[in-house]
Amino acid sequence: MSSIPRSSVAGSVGPLAQRRLLRPSALISLALVVIAGMSLAACSRFRSGSLAARDDLALVPSETAALFMLNVKQARQSRIWQKLLEARNNDPPAKQAYDQFIAKCGFDPVQQIDSLFVAVPANSAENKEYAMLLRGTYDPKLVVQCAQRTASDAGEPLTESKYQDITLYAMQKPGPYLAVLGKRAVALGGQAWMHKVIDLHLGKLPVSASARDNRSLHTLLSRTRTGDSFFWAGQTSPQMLARLRQFTQLGAAAALQSSSGSVDIKGGLFVRAALDFQSAADANAITEAANQQLQSLKSDMRATLLGVSNYLNEVRFTSQGAQLHVEVHLTDQQIDDLITQVSTVAKSMGFGG
Repeated sequence: MSSIPRSSVAGSVGPLAQRRLLRPSALISLALVVIAGMSLAACSRFRSGSLAARDDLALVPSETAALFMLNVKQARQSRIWQKLLEARNNDPPAKQAYDQFIAKCGFDPVQQIDSLFVAVPANSAENKEYAMLLRGTYDPKLVVQCAQRTASDAGEPLTESKYQDITLYAMQKPGPYLAVLGKRAVALGGQAWMHKVIDLHLGKLPVSASARDNRSLHTLLSRTRTGDSFFWAGQTSPQMLARLRQFTQLGAAAALQSSSGSVDIKGGLFVRAALDFQSAADANAITEAANQQLQSLKSDMRATLLGVSNYLNEVRFTSQGAQLHVEVHLTDQQIDDLITQVSTVAKSMGFGG
């Protein structure tokens, strides 16, 4: 594992920050929720493997507030991906449902989709706008046919409309809308954003109108490993800030301003995340509380029973200025061992076959 600082707090925590410390029961779960589900962008400083992300950024509106991207092609080479496929194939109902999907749609998304990119505006919860771009080796027309057959089976055939000579498909007027962009890309999203995506695709709008030149998110992506299997970057939406403030037990977490990070699964699992808060005091308070809870979890009897205590040693919370940094690093062997241990305990408790 790469060397990282172990000190959790840069300087002492003042009285205000102490009053705003997170309660232990909320801390690590909050970090995981932010990393996994925050309403999730960029400059020319992309690292290797991120050319597709740069192309996608040029196709979504400049008002993009947050985004995430899954490099499926890269993820397919990982051991974790193979484990997921094994789990699906060992579950007869799941495998049957997937085989039926392939038979109906004529393509295999797991093998033929290479990347999935999603961008959202700050007020997406209100206007329902977003843009999703799918790239791969499939024939995009098959995606349209699949959507048509699925809609027909549901008794709600797709409606068709034209924008800039490109056909838009939708199950109902609010959307989502689907369109084919070129030979290898399919776009889905809200109507207004789909129009902007098409305008950018056709050159009706300049690149400066795209998220590629969004300077407010420049810093977030410049510090993010966009060559990893999965990455995200974004400002905390007003809706999420409002929700965070409703839970006073989250303390300084309600001051979360933005987040970015990546997940590398090429050789195990390596998570890197940076969370930005209003002040260094907030970040220090969160980091201190996170490390306190982490130590508590390591000695928890349930963690010992599951055999996961040692793996918690691979989790790091550190602070630097107003940022909280999270790192998790598990090797392929550790992941295999962890899965085996948890599975064994689950079976002993009567779960699973």
